[in-house]
Order: sequence, then C-alpha cells, then structure tokens
Amino acid sequence: MKKQKIGLTTTNWILSILGILVLSSFIILPPVFRTYMKEKVAVEEPPKQEMKIGSTTCRNENLINSNYVDNVTLLFTHQDGKIQGFTRNTIRTYIDPLVYQEEKSIYGKYVTAFSIISGYEYGATPGDDTSSLQIHEQYDLAIFKPTTITIPGDENPTAITTDYEFNTNITTIKDYLATNGYTCSDSES
Repeated sequence: MKKQKIGLTTTNWILSILGILVLSSFIILPPVFRTYMKEKVAVEEPPKQEMKIGSTTCRNENLINSNYVDNVTLLFTHQDGKIQGFTRNTIRTYIDPLVYQEEKSIYGKYVTAFSIISGYEYGATPGDDTSSLQIHEQYDLAIFKPTTITIPGDENPTAITTDYEFNTNITTIKDYLATNGYTCSDSES
C-alpha cells in the first residue's frame, strides 16, 4: 500500500489562515469602525436672539447737604433690560472752603482702602480752586459683593454696599430714580 500523507499542505495552511482572518474581520472590524467613525447627528440649534446692550444716564443736580452741594450722574449698563453694572460720578462742591480742606484728605484714604474690593473702583479728584471733589465710583455688579472694611484711622468699620443688584430691571430703576428727582435718558447699541 501506498502511504498517504496525513495533514494539510502548505497551500491549504495558507488558505485556512486567510479564511480565518477574513471571517474574523467581519466580526472585529464593524465595532471598531463604529467607535472611530461615529456618525455625527445634526442637532438643530434654536436661533440666537440678538441681545440688546444699552446704557441709561440719570442725572440729579443741586442735591443740597449741610456742608456741600452734589451734582450726581449715574450711568447704567444693561443687557436685555437687565442691569450689569453702573458708574456714579459726583461733583461735590463744598460751601465752606475750610470744610473742604478738612474733608479732602479723607477721600484719599478712601481711594487706598477701597482698592481691595472686587468689582468696585473708587477715585476722587480734588479741585482746590473751586473747593470741589470729583468722586468716581464704578460697580461691576456681576462681581461686586457688599462688604465691610476698616479704613485706616477710623475706629468703626465702613460698609460698602450698592442700591442696585445684578440683573435688576432697568425700568424699575428708572422709575425709582424719577420719583427722587432724577432725569434719565437711554441709548442702545
């Protein structure tokens, strides 16, 4: 009898391995492709509404105090009718030049002491020839938090607050100021 070869020939081995690779690629490759080639689903975003940014200026002149007369200008910045911040500029003219000389050094202390408060800027510029001070206060209401600080040389702490809160309706503020003698005008951009 003739001896028969048992086993696979080299060609059969190669074909078997290639068959196994082809069949396993049908099992392995689809999840891999799904992972790396995800189909992006188009999500329709709602149309963006245009935000109205505006400013409102309110003025009140000749506010009389016992020692001085104030002219106050308030400039509010608002977005979609909600207040974001404001600036208060006050021109304080002293009736008695001697009182002015005594008081103006206090404002210098305020500038230094208030510089550490976040969301609040304070400045005071003296006008010796007119016995007046220009006081500039700026509030970023998104950052500003009411606080209490001790000013050097003072025994009692000083509270730093504001009459207006972040996102308050500007119409409400204008109505309140109008009842207190202010005149307001708007501008939008």
